[in-house]
Amino acid sequence: MIGSKISFVFMLVLVHLPFLILNLERAVSGADPHAIHGVASIVLVLLLLFSGFVMGYTNQIYYPRWFSAYWLVGVFFMVVGYLLKLYVVLIPFVLLYAVPLYGLVHYTGHSEETVYPLVHAAVGWGAGIIGYGIGHSRFRRRDPQQAT
Repeated sequence: MIGSKISFVFMLVLVHLPFLILNLERAVSGADPHAIHGVASIVLVLLLLFSGFVMGYTNQIYYPRWFSAYWLVGVFFMVVGYLLKLYVVLIPFVLLYAVPLYGLVHYTGHSEETVYPLVHAAVGWGAGIIGYGIGHSRFRRRDPQQAT
């Protein structure tokens, strides 16, 4: 059972990689993202929303806990890395959690560079949890014979 939960976290990392690669150049240089980067980030948010919906609809009760832990670990290490100036810790977590959603800056404008990684992590976490809530409410409304 624990293997499926760990593979779920591994899957989250793999889903983020194409969006990381797409947004990396603009994020590292601090340049304004183009519309394609914004669209890619919106697609990632929609994927997180959809995956949460599917997990809620199929009643995967471990999802909120593991999904929240995934994002909380990232935020924790980003904050600790920034406050303690441990860039060897900060950079990998910013790359994994914030850069795939860097295109959102196209819609929100540049904010404080120390804040946008946390905002992007909150958006990613929120999308998955909202999707799970919607899917789980749909699961509860299914015919009781189908729910078993």
